[in-house]
Amino acid sequence: MTVWDRVFFAPAPPRAIIATRIIVIAHALWIVLSRPGLWSVNPPRELAARFGWLFDPAIERVLFIALIALLIAALFSRVASFGAALLLYHFAPLEEALAHSGDPFMHGLTAGVLALAVLAFVPRVRGAAPSPDFRWPIVLVRFAVAAPYLFSVVAKGIGWFTGPNIADVARTFALIGVAPYASVVIDHAAIAWLIAIGWLLVSIGMPLAVISRRVAVVIVPLAALAHIAAIPLFGVIWLAAPLLLVFVDYSATPNSSAHRASA
Repeated sequence: MTVWDRVFFAPAPPRAIIATRIIVIAHALWIVLSRPGLWSVNPPRELAARFGWLFDPAIERVLFIALIALLIAALFSRVASFGAALLLYHFAPLEEALAHSGDPFMHGLTAGVLALAVLAFVPRVRGAAPSPDFRWPIVLVRFAVAAPYLFSVVAKGIGWFTGPNIADVARTFALIGVAPYASVVIDHAAIAWLIAIGWLLVSIGMPLAVISRRVAVVIVPLAALAHIAAIPLFGVIWLAAPLLLVFVDYSATPNSSAHRASA
């Protein structure tokens, strides 16, 4: 079996795709329900035309919740997943308008949209045997979560990840008033360099975590810790952080894990 076949088409049990679907659905539902301002905002007419709003945002939220309910009940899963992806896509520009952090573009909403779209192509799960058709959607969802990390390196360049630059970033967010503990980074060069090097390793390592369990065991927890630390230090809340749970190997059983540990 080639590396390509092992990564994308090794048979996966239904519970793996079910777990991935639960994580994606719960995350998308949290995104919508945690922002009550979405129910009353009136987007400009130009935005409505650009993003294809057919209904008021409040109506779209009701439709979104209805589609999520169908997904939870495993009814019309493909259609419901694709429809939920389209409606969640409409949320992104509203998030930019309603965000209270220093940079509304650093929230990671794209991953949830792509994940729902990928899950729209998953075959019937109930009563199914392990199949390659349950492996590739999981891999694509993981790539959707990992891609923003890699693209941040491509967009910024390696030279961006330096201690002085990280300190300047913290200083900027401190001036905006969203980073209460930015002084920890600004006043300690060693901490700024540690963050710069660590975040570079995480950004490069996340795509590798998609194809390597060993890399995922190290990089994914580091990414989670980095996102937690970024809230007080930079005031940046990465809304896609809960989706890191899709990197957990739900294909493994307790017996198989114990067997590997004793081998």
